[in-house]
Amino acid sequence: MNEYELAANKQATEHVPRNLNIEPRLPYGDGEFDFVTNVVSVDYLTKPQEIFAEMHRVLKPGGVAIMSFSNRCFFTKAIKVWVADMNDGPGHCRIVGNYFHFNPLGGWRDISSVDITRMMGPQARATRCGW
Repeated sequence: MNEYELAANKQATEHVPRNLNIEPRLPYGDGEFDFVTNVVSVDYLTKPQEIFAEMHRVLKPGGVAIMSFSNRCFFTKAIKVWVADMNDGPGHCRIVGNYFHFNPLGGWRDISSVDITRMMGPQARATRCGW
């Protein structure tokens, strides 16, 4: 996101524009946050190892990281393995699950995914990843 888009979010108390593909280091100290989110952008990350390790670093012990994604993206910006099959939701979950599993190795616990493609509510399916 750019400065203009970030500034338009009236719920945010602060924002720091950053291109994580150029500079994956997060400008925060160790253990500063209770949770980290990434909304419909994980498919664009070209340095996921560094970024997921950084997310782990800035989270407090027991903190939570949530990645959300869909089957839509800017094909020219997303990584090749993501756009190889845009209808492979379980494959996309495995990609993101592996980002968590290996970065930092052994750092993340209780990795799971939730499929909300049908709709949110009782029909949503929570699945345990095999990491």
